[in-house]
Amino acid sequence: MSSSFILSAPHQEQLSSSAQKLAAELHKFCRDNSITSDTLHEVMGEDTSSILHQGDTAAARLRMRTVANDSAVKDTQRAQANFARFFMFGDCLDNETLTSAFGDNLVTLLRETALINNGRSRIDLRPIDIDDKTIYIASDLGVDVNARPIDADYILGVGGASLSLLHLIPTSPVKVALDIGTGCGIQALYMSSFAKRVVVTDISSRALWFAKFNALLNQIDNLDFRQGSFFEPVTGEQFDLIVTNPPFVITPPSVRKKLDYTYRDAGMDADAAMYTVVAQAQNYLRPHGRFVALGNWQVTNTPPTNTSEHIRSWLSPTCNWWVGLRDWQTPEEYIHLWLKDSGQNLLSPSEYEHLFSLWLQGFERANINGISMGYILGIKNGAPTASSKKISEGEVMIVDQQTGKLPAGSVLFERLHHSVMWKKKDTRSRLDTHYHVHPKVKERRLYQPGSEQPCGLEYVNPEGVAIGVDTVIAACVGACDGELSLDAIIGAVASLLDADVDGLREQVLSRWGTLLHHAIVTH
Repeated sequence: MSSSFILSAPHQEQLSSSAQKLAAELHKFCRDNSITSDTLHEVMGEDTSSILHQGDTAAARLRMRTVANDSAVKDTQRAQANFARFFMFGDCLDNETLTSAFGDNLVTLLRETALINNGRSRIDLRPIDIDDKTIYIASDLGVDVNARPIDADYILGVGGASLSLLHLIPTSPVKVALDIGTGCGIQALYMSSFAKRVVVTDISSRALWFAKFNALLNQIDNLDFRQGSFFEPVTGEQFDLIVTNPPFVITPPSVRKKLDYTYRDAGMDADAAMYTVVAQAQNYLRPHGRFVALGNWQVTNTPPTNTSEHIRSWLSPTCNWWVGLRDWQTPEEYIHLWLKDSGQNLLSPSEYEHLFSLWLQGFERANINGISMGYILGIKNGAPTASSKKISEGEVMIVDQQTGKLPAGSVLFERLHHSVMWKKKDTRSRLDTHYHVHPKVKERRLYQPGSEQPCGLEYVNPEGVAIGVDTVIAACVGACDGELSLDAIIGAVASLLDADVDGLREQVLSRWGTLLHHAIVTH
């Protein structure tokens, strides 16, 4: 099934001198020709970009070929078009076009490193615009270019999961960070801008090759690369920040015998890979160190729900935890997702059906009725003090965030802090606190068609999540400007409504924690 231009190397972890020179030349080419996601989008045009986002590269390849051959366009635009068609869309360039597009030296280095074959690139290379900078990432060619199932040692580029994890990483300066299962290295490269040193691990030598190449490509030199599984390469060390996108895909053993993909499958049953990194993380965090992981976990209860409580058993009491539930899938949806991700949908119908059936039977035997997808944030409690003598026991927040935008990591850690403080306070302290309405919260009134009177009220948080409230909660929230304590506000509302103040206190307190979780109110 493999074709002559499909990358089966580099298998070595070390970069040759030619690969090091190639990284430097590619960096110069990309900078000199303003290769960014925005400039490539501009050259492609809105319509072509829209088709590309649907997974079809043909239109983009044709568009970039047209631009590259148009003598009327600027040289920079021609260079951008040639870059995209060769490195991103699998176009075949003859020797004359290659030399004209990239120059003799760069083409020679591509050949010396065996990263070109019959006029086609054997790697995917593309710009990723993050915050206010561009990071260049090399990885294996995707299914959309190769039009065949991927190889077992495939190194994934930057997809939706990687971008979500980047969004969750807090960016306050740290001394040393850890990236577990780095893959192409995108998380480590991102953390290098605010961490003095980043330790980068992966069990795959090919992953470390790509990560090292990408570090050179982006002129980043504060990464410490180590090969090994999960925490093995960092035994006895501790970190200010641990980030991981582990190989979390739940694959039955019967399927793993046929589809053994290092980038997504740790060779463990059920959700043991997620359990391993989450349960062990507290041993490798410094006091107040932070942990960020993306992943999924099984749901075995019947009927299946998306709030799998078994995850609580993973979470060490030495940390405070925030578990965000972003999606939930049936076994059939999950199997389809990961068979398509690795290109198995390109097999014959009978081969695809056989794999689907094997996977489904494996889930049935394991009593897996659904899969929760989300993220886990943790922060290690401080060291014992002279007064406390021991580390305080952590809290666990499990929050349904299936709707709305994904909040930034710094925002979520702040919410975790507020939620923990709320849970640790006694009733009197909660009531004596002065609260503010979040400045980005909107109020939305609901009406029946044709009615002039509202039938409901919602507060919409900064990510667009709507929280329904009654008139009592609405009255209390509306008065939260920091001037009065919550107890004083409840007293005033009780007087206004001629209601029992003790009953109102109980009603408001039962809902106030949810308002804090979703940043309707802050303190």
